[in-house]
Amino acid sequence: SGEQIAYLQYTSGTTGMQKGVKLSHQAIIYFVQAFAGALHIKDDDVIVNWLPIYHDFGLFAGFISPLFFKRPCVLISPFKWVRYPKIFLEAISNHRGTISFLPNSAHNHMVRFVSTADLDGLDLGSLRVLINGAEPVFLESQDAFLKKFAPYHFKETALGGGYGMAENTLGVTFSPVGQRTPVDWISIREMHVSRKAVPAPPGEKGSKANVSSGVPLQGTEVAVVDEKGNPLPERHFGEIIIRSPSLFSGYHGRQDLTDRVMKDGWYHSGDLGYIAGGHLYVSGRKKDLVIVG
Repeated sequence: SGEQIAYLQYTSGTTGMQKGVKLSHQAIIYFVQAFAGALHIKDDDVIVNWLPIYHDFGLFAGFISPLFFKRPCVLISPFKWVRYPKIFLEAISNHRGTISFLPNSAHNHMVRFVSTADLDGLDLGSLRVLINGAEPVFLESQDAFLKKFAPYHFKETALGGGYGMAENTLGVTFSPVGQRTPVDWISIREMHVSRKAVPAPPGEKGSKANVSSGVPLQGTEVAVVDEKGNPLPERHFGEIIIRSPSLFSGYHGRQDLTDRVMKDGWYHSGDLGYIAGGHLYVSGRKKDLVIVG
C-alpha cells in the first residue's frame, strides 16, 4: 500500500547523530510529481548530477526523479568531481545538460579550482536550472560563479535556490524557473534587535543580503512560528515548520525523536528564517544560537 515504508534515508541533518527517516511509497511518488512540476520538466531536459546518491539530494534530484521523468541523467562520481571539478562543466557542455544542483561549497569549489584554460571551447548555454540547495544560500557564492562562467554562456536566470531535508523526502521550496532567485536586503540591526526582516538599501553598510530559497512545492505548506509555536506574520524571524504529503513517517526506532519534531501534523525543522512575498528566506539553525542571557 501507499503507506508502507519504501526505505530508510539516514540523515544527521546539519549536526547530531544519524537518524533513519522512514519514507513511504506515496510520500516519495508525491514528491517526485511536485518536483517535476516545479522544474517544468521538458522533453529535451538532461539532468547532470555529481552529488552522491547515498544523500537525499543526490538520490532524488539526480537519480530517482530522472527515472520517473524518463529523462537522461549524467552521473559523475563525487570523489572524481572534487579532484577534477571541470568534468562537471564538460558533462554539461558535451551532453547539453539543462538541470543540475550545487550547494554554496560546490559553487566556491568550481570558482577556485577550475582554471580559465580548462574552459576553452565549453558551452554552458544549455543549463536552464542550477539549484543551490544550501541553507542559507549565499549571494557571494552565486555572484562569483556567475562572474566566472558567464563568458561561457552560463545564464544568470539559471541561478536558483532551494530548501529541504530528508524528512520531507527532499525539497520543500524551489525557485521559480526562468528567473534568478530574488535577493532581499535587510537591516542587520533590526534582525538582531527586533527579530524582523526590515528592508534596507542594497549593498550599504549595515545591510545584509538574503537569497530566497524559493516558494513551496505544490501541496506543501510552510509557516514560521515563535518559541511557543504561534504563527508569525511576514518578515518575522522564527522557526520554519512544514506540512506536506511528502513528509516522513517518523524516525526508525526513535518515537521520542518523532514526537519531538512532529506536532499536529507539522514538522518542526529547527531551521530559522522568515517569509516575504511568498518566498522563504532561511537564515540558520536554532542550534547555531548561543544564548548568553
